Amino acid sequence: LASLPPGAVPARLYLSGTLAEDPPLPPALLQRSQLAYPYELPHRLEPRLLRLNVWLSARGLEQAHPHIQANTNFALAQAGEALMHMVDNFQRDYFIERIEHAVENSLAPSTYPHPALGPGQRFASKGCHIVQAAALKEGRADVEDEWIVPEWSPAR
Repeated sequence: LASLPPGAVPARLYLSGTLAEDPPLPPALLQRSQLAYPYELPHRLEPRLLRLNVWLSARGLEQAHPHIQANTNFALAQAGEALMHMVDNFQRDYFIERIEHAVENSLAPSTYPHPALGPGQRFASKGCHIVQAAALKEGRADVEDEWIVPEWSPAR
């Protein structure tokens, strides 16, 4: 994008918030870019991860990758909770059903604001924020849309 002539790049770009970080966007494109950001906004993420960060610190573990660490902790907490409730009924479908039931009410933090699962839905986060790339890079989150979920219908 940076190598295109100025008139060839549209006035507003919509990019993936997870893919636009590396390599960083050039300043000219940064001002015109909006990101589909699937995570909790930065100013709301820190309080969500406080309990996890205390747990990591108490065990001498580095807090290096908050999204990976929080979502791994979330997935393991869901799996552990589901296994505890299965007693001796170890069936794959029942395991998945227990996880689907518990995800929305979990105390384990996730970097996704509204995690939810259901039959035929294997993505925990189905929406995103649309944020201004320049603001996000500066640590602010100027949000275009609070939380949007695209319409989805199963393939027929």
